Amino acid sequence: MKILAYMRWIVVGGVFAVLAVPFFVSNGMFFPFITGKGFLFRGIVEVIFFAWLVLAYADPAYRPKKSLMLYAVLGFAVVVAMADFMSENMMKSIWSNYERMEGLVTILHLAVYTIVAATVLNTEKLWMRFFQASVFASALMAFYGLFQLWGIFDVHQGSTRLDATLGNSAYLAVYMLWNIFFAVFLAVRERGWNLLRYAYTIIAILDVMILYHTATRGTIIGLIGGAFLTAVLVALFGEKKSAVRRYSAGVIIALVVVVGGFFAAKDTQFVRQSPVLERFASISLQDNTTKSRFMIWNMAWQGFKERPVLGWGQESFNFVFNKYYNPEMYAQESWFDRAHNVFLDWLIAGGILGLGGYLTLFGVAIYLMWCSKSHLSVVERSIFTGLLGGYFIHNFFVFDNLISYILFFSFLAYLAMSTKREEHSQTSLRKSVSPDGHVIVLAAVGALLVMYMVNYRPYMANLALIHSIDPGYGLTENLKAFQRVIAYDSFGTPEAREQLMLNVSRVVASPQAPDDLKKQFVDFAKEQMDIQAAEAPRDARYQLFAGNFWRNMGDYQKALGYLQNARELSPKKQAILMEIGSVYLNSGEYDKALEVLKEAYDLAPTYDDARIAYAVGAIYKGDNKLAEEILAPLNEQYGGAIPSELLLQAYVKRNDYQNALKIAEALVAQDPGDVSRHVSLAALYLQVGERVKAVEELKRAIELNPQFKDQGEYYIKEIQAGRNP
Repeated sequence: MKILAYMRWIVVGGVFAVLAVPFFVSNGMFFPFITGKGFLFRGIVEVIFFAWLVLAYADPAYRPKKSLMLYAVLGFAVVVAMADFMSENMMKSIWSNYERMEGLVTILHLAVYTIVAATVLNTEKLWMRFFQASVFASALMAFYGLFQLWGIFDVHQGSTRLDATLGNSAYLAVYMLWNIFFAVFLAVRERGWNLLRYAYTIIAILDVMILYHTATRGTIIGLIGGAFLTAVLVALFGEKKSAVRRYSAGVIIALVVVVGGFFAAKDTQFVRQSPVLERFASISLQDNTTKSRFMIWNMAWQGFKERPVLGWGQESFNFVFNKYYNPEMYAQESWFDRAHNVFLDWLIAGGILGLGGYLTLFGVAIYLMWCSKSHLSVVERSIFTGLLGGYFIHNFFVFDNLISYILFFSFLAYLAMSTKREEHSQTSLRKSVSPDGHVIVLAAVGALLVMYMVNYRPYMANLALIHSIDPGYGLTENLKAFQRVIAYDSFGTPEAREQLMLNVSRVVASPQAPDDLKKQFVDFAKEQMDIQAAEAPRDARYQLFAGNFWRNMGDYQKALGYLQNARELSPKKQAILMEIGSVYLNSGEYDKALEVLKEAYDLAPTYDDARIAYAVGAIYKGDNKLAEEILAPLNEQYGGAIPSELLLQAYVKRNDYQNALKIAEALVAQDPGDVSRHVSLAALYLQVGERVKAVEELKRAIELNPQFKDQGEYYIKEIQAGRNP
């Protein structure tokens, strides 16, 4: 029977090891804060799943029991699977990508993890140890955050918002939210003020401080809302005349005073000088973030109405974003893959059934705590209800991630176990058998096969992808690495093709690269971009990338074909229209260019880039009067000379050197340290006969970059000799 003991320790140890996932950062991988955690979690779950199968085969005590929660989790997974198999991009819905590491694969791992944790951590004592481990782990994470706050460790997002080993302040915030409530729950369970209660209280306070310094508004509001809900429930349902009810009333009053005091003081210097408080004070309907959220949510709603039952499948928000794109989003990120609202995300991913399945998890959790024969006290139920309330509020403003999923499904597993304690104890009396060698071998082989198919190939592809974009390996090794990534044929292939496209220009521009190597790079990139565009014919992003790539390669007809596809998929996205306009300009079709660039401008006249592109189209057509009318607001803003490389190129192309000279001078004034701008200005001075000024600009370029000295002095000698170099 020792083998059963070993299997049990593997499973229990694996469940506890999941708590280490938030700390894992794979610096040698693409998306180091995401991919390493994803692969580690999947690997742990696969190991404990096959070890659990051996346990369940040999001992009935470890087989799943009838549980409303487990039914809800499995039902949710089934609905998600149905939606993903009907997705616009089924493979992406199933496997996700390196940036998210979610998809159906992760949902299935979470479902398996929940079942295993609920059946093997089958005592209250084990779950208390689990919560303790999570809380003490959060203390370590909090100390990492403190070191970031004190400037000892870098903040990875490049701001003052703490992110610890999670790489994203919102991810750290929700991690702290869960553990704050876990710590309070554990503190309440202790009798009297012993060492552990003090420890839990201190950790809860520390976690609150770290959560505050993430400046994640939705999660902080969630914490306040969750605490308020907990206090209200205790005040309503706690024992009469108990001290706890009085304390809860005090918490309610304190929260009301704090929130009210903030609104009263939100315009004071104290609030405005605090990076965190200022983020709250700046919330308004006119705030760019708020406006963008409403626009994205409206796009999501339009997408839901189109496919209301099972939605579009996971990782498919991009199709909705492209189709229903709001041109006023020009100031935001170019591409969104989430609605930044978990409930809308599930409406898109799984339709009304998917969202219903997700909300059922919350509903069943509340039911098991309050309506079933729960062993939890009123205070404990209130704490966990407040936790779910806070998490619910958080989900209105942020999207889920692996770490929040792990904590959420761990909590669901605890509820599944805690409502079936009597049945567990009765089942444990049944006789167990020792598994024979065949069962163990089959489990081991199964684990290895699944780990190879699910983890090994995308993991190796990820490592190769890092090598492919690292200049330190040299261009020859970069190309071989790109070829290896593609050969692994994993869900990392689209990312590799995108990076390949971005790196081709670097290779072509490299003076050290042999011509045959450049040709190999270009030919491989051409092949892969066509394959990617063919594999994702409904994805406007890849159609645009392919069009941009072929424009850079000089094949304007092929570029136009891809770009027109992108335009059909996302008719109101200015970036696509402007790229089409660029192709027309390059091919000399100025009338068509002006027409499409005007369309891009008309979608959102306040978009300066579209305004400049429209003016460029007018300049190429030779209509300077129209260009001046278009640029009038910007000319007024910049004092008559707009620092734009596009305008400079357009005026030079039309041999309008006087206007080009004004633009070049403005560009130098904007960035005096840019050597290339001084050289360009020198060339224009030379073009209009200002030879002395041309020499002066070249001398400034030499001062800024001594490596330019030989070339710069050669130009100067030629100019002084009366020749144009």
